[in-house]
Amino acid sequence: AMADPQHIHLFQFVGRLIGKAMYEGIVIEAALADFFVAKILGKFNSLDELPSLDKELYSSLDFLKRYEGDVENDLCLNFSIESDEFGQRNTVELRSGGRAIPVTRENRIEY
Repeated sequence: AMADPQHIHLFQFVGRLIGKAMYEGIVIEAALADFFVAKILGKFNSLDELPSLDKELYSSLDFLKRYEGDVENDLCLNFSIESDEFGQRNTVELRSGGRAIPVTRENRIEY
C-alpha cells in the first residue's frame, strides 16, 4: 500500500508541534512511544524500547535470544532481512555479505 503523498509534511508538522511545545515549556499529553521519547531526549535506544515500536519483532528477537536448540539448522536465518517499503520488497544485508553468514548460537546476539 502506498503512503499518503503528504506523509512527509504530516511528520514535519507533528515534529514542529512537539518542538514548539517543548520550546515554550508547554506540557502536552501525547502518548509517544518509548523509543521516540528516548530519541528526543538524546538517549540511546536499546532492546527494551523495541516493543513500543514493533512488538512482533521484539518477540521474535527475544525468542532467538532464548532458543535452546540448534539455531543455525532449526531457524535457518542469515544476516539479512526482507523489507517491504511502500509495496516494494527489498533484501537488506545487516552486515557486509550478510546473506551468506548464517545466524548461529555464537553470533545470535550480534544479529
